[in-house]
Amino acid sequence: MCFTGCNPRNASSDTANTPSGRWRVSANSVADAPPDSADKEMMDQVLAMGYLQGSRNASSRTGVTIHDTDRAEAGLNLVMSGHKPGAAIMDMQGAVLHEWALTFSEVWPNRPFVPDSPGQQFWRRVHLYPDGSLLALFEDYGLFKIDAASRVLWTRPERYHHHLCVTQDGTIYTLERREVERNEVSPLPLIWEDFVTRLTPGGEVIDSISLLECVLNSPFAPMLDRIDTTERDIFHTNTIEVLDGKFSGLLPAFSAGRILVSFSLINTIAVIDLEQRRVVWALSDLWRFQHQPTMLENGNLLVFDNQGRTRQSRVLEISPATQQIVWQYEGTPETPFFTLTCGSSQRLANGNTLITESDEGRAIEVAPDGGIVWEYLNPHRAGEHNELVATLFEVVRLPVDFPTPWMSTPAK
Repeated sequence: MCFTGCNPRNASSDTANTPSGRWRVSANSVADAPPDSADKEMMDQVLAMGYLQGSRNASSRTGVTIHDTDRAEAGLNLVMSGHKPGAAIMDMQGAVLHEWALTFSEVWPNRPFVPDSPGQQFWRRVHLYPDGSLLALFEDYGLFKIDAASRVLWTRPERYHHHLCVTQDGTIYTLERREVERNEVSPLPLIWEDFVTRLTPGGEVIDSISLLECVLNSPFAPMLDRIDTTERDIFHTNTIEVLDGKFSGLLPAFSAGRILVSFSLINTIAVIDLEQRRVVWALSDLWRFQHQPTMLENGNLLVFDNQGRTRQSRVLEISPATQQIVWQYEGTPETPFFTLTCGSSQRLANGNTLITESDEGRAIEVAPDGGIVWEYLNPHRAGEHNELVATLFEVVRLPVDFPTPWMSTPAK
């Protein structure tokens, strides 16, 4: 079993000219795997890879390479890159207007720093507040909040991972994993059990609820038959979103306060009632090893499908009521689209979709007709010949009216 601190397969042994952290030569054999490759082999590759600072061969082009000003959604971009522990605000032309940066040791001076642990080398997720303060996550090491000048406000050193969200009242939701013995679901001595942890705006823990218990307590318990009993990470939960209940009339299971989660290793998206501590809705097998399901304003789900139907990535808009694919983007032979790990998608106000192809260090804004109206290629490089591109964990488009008086450089 492997998380961010493990040795990735196909890792480059030559680190003399790379920055601290882990960088990996492109695993072309993974991307080119034939459609009939075994699911088990593909899952092993996903798990063994961890979340690396960089993974793909770099393109000679960098920065904003496409910008159709008439069709692209205006706004600023919140960028999370694997080249260092930090985040940045970037305009539509690629100029950096503001940055936050803190190393693991600057956040936690008294905790051991492990130079070859990828989880200590970058911020996996962030949440930006209107005053410029930022909630950030060192994968598997903890959560912390800083102000606009990168000064630490508070920290939580628990094993939080993958995702976080903040509700209107300031409550923080994140995922936490704990090493436990659960003989009723796995023959292994210890497994990783995922929890939903809620914190106050000041970082105090409200409660932690086991997602495994929520499955066991529900009519959806047979989904546990999908678990690979040779793996310690039984769910690999990678997304959490609090539902606002806007469409509960049409979809009663999607009522306000319930949460949407992604169990990537069993190809399942589920809705959890935290008060009842049970799964109330689930959908599987329209995707493989998916990331970041999110509820859209029209009542559909937007899902980043990493493996797709042909082992290539795609972004799907699906009706949860009918399970029909309403819209999808899966690239073209001329502009292929694939990321084995991570990936995110955001539906914009103008109907376009902003997609982060993480392993390729690429973000694209796609119009409903599939045309690319904006493209950003991560300029951060590593390797002896700058042959690697830093992972682009996520690019988020901020609305034009997002308050920015705290920024280092005023937006134009």
